[in-house]
Amino acid sequence: MKTYPVRERVLGDLLTEKARVNGDKTFLRFESRSYSYRDVDVESNRIANGLREFGVAAGTHVAFMMDNKPEIVLVYFALAKLGAVAVPLNTAAKGELLAYYLVQSDAEIVIADAPLVGRIDEIASQVPRLRHIVRFAAAGADAVALADAGTVARGGLPRSAFAALRAASDTRPTETVRFSDLQSLLYTSGTTGPSKGNMSTHAHAIGCGVELARSYGYRPDDVIYVCLPMFHGNAWLCSVMPAFVADASVAISRRFSASGFWDEIRAYGVTQFNSLGAMTNFIWSRPPDPRDRDHEVRQVMVVPTPQHFYRQFEERFGVTFTSVYALTDCGMVT
Repeated sequence: MKTYPVRERVLGDLLTEKARVNGDKTFLRFESRSYSYRDVDVESNRIANGLREFGVAAGTHVAFMMDNKPEIVLVYFALAKLGAVAVPLNTAAKGELLAYYLVQSDAEIVIADAPLVGRIDEIASQVPRLRHIVRFAAAGADAVALADAGTVARGGLPRSAFAALRAASDTRPTETVRFSDLQSLLYTSGTTGPSKGNMSTHAHAIGCGVELARSYGYRPDDVIYVCLPMFHGNAWLCSVMPAFVADASVAISRRFSASGFWDEIRAYGVTQFNSLGAMTNFIWSRPPDPRDRDHEVRQVMVVPTPQHFYRQFEERFGVTFTSVYALTDCGMVT
């Protein structure tokens, strides 16, 4: 794995380099779709140029509320290339909490799945800085979404179609972005009070990937599985970023499903996944199956580690546990 000096840790620059080196190697897989490193570079250029037409520039805060899909990764990189700030929001947020997120984050534009746009309409009058909604519709609904372009939502905000962004130029944006520039605001769960928007720079995001990939030995032939929500730091910083710096691949799932988990793992050829407490318990609680070791997974990052059965878990599924102590507030600790 190449080591990047801190001052070279700029997401857009690294993606351009990765596209040059890795070319058609698969970076993202999602159901029947796949994106090479080159595809992600080109598509994120288009989205960046499309967003620029809506006034997105260096320092503009752009929120998004989207269920797991490759487009989230494309948006992260597109905003990074412009020097804009990504604000991923919990897709369950609505009403007062959603208004709080949008006000507290200084969001000016929101990209949202079509079914979630109504929630934004309802609170738009409470968010004075918000000026535009970009609506994401599934492939079959692109025509409807495009027909909506330029219309005004119920909350009085103009809306556009995400599909229109992908029609923009694929020329690389020329903005100068530095390693110390803000890349994203990641919100805590708010267990001790209102959620905090934690500031993550380009160097911090890439640094998280570098530390995990180096500590756990991720390789270019690894396939890292993401079923945790991509608005959460675990999916972005602890799965996508390590895969990115290690020249590996990411398999994206819509959501965690205990019953379909291992079938997806086998279908994608997954070699590593991350698991949180309840998810680990669900996997462990499934009835033993003769195929429990019929997969390519070699290690699992589990937070927190279940002390009372983790050795049995390793033996049953033929995997090695790794773990990390980390907080959205400060990143990787140990």
